[in-house]
Amino acid sequence: MKDDFLSKGMDFSNVIDVDKDNTDDVNNKRKQKGFSDETRRKEAKSSRLVMLEDALSQWSESMSAKTELSKVKTTVLKAKAERYTLKASQATSPLYDPYSIDTCMELLDSIEDIANKVYNKVFEKFKDEDWRCMFIKMPLFRRKDWLTSLE
Repeated sequence: MKDDFLSKGMDFSNVIDVDKDNTDDVNNKRKQKGFSDETRRKEAKSSRLVMLEDALSQWSESMSAKTELSKVKTTVLKAKAERYTLKASQATSPLYDPYSIDTCMELLDSIEDIANKVYNKVFEKFKDEDWRCMFIKMPLFRRKDWLTSLE
């Protein structure tokens, strides 16, 4: 046999082609079960669609959570802004004007023995801010003299 092999070579005609038989068997089984290239493509496409739907669903849930968080942050910031506004409005009460007409009137009313004619003339002077300032800064005895000069 060794001599035959070396002189003639080997005869493969009686050898079974295993790969061809196995491939045919697999294809036959697939055909019997309904598997075709088109079916496999449809399954792959369907699988990708399911994966995409899952990814889209997760992304949507994530965005919803971020939106809710953003709404909560906005509400908190609005509440803080309202508190600061309230504090600021309480802290900034109307400014006290030491030269206001009210202050001048209080000082005028504290002076005794003022004639009605003088009292009424002073009102014209108190309309001017400079007169009010001078009146308030005058010492008491000068105020009385100034008032009598208005007669």
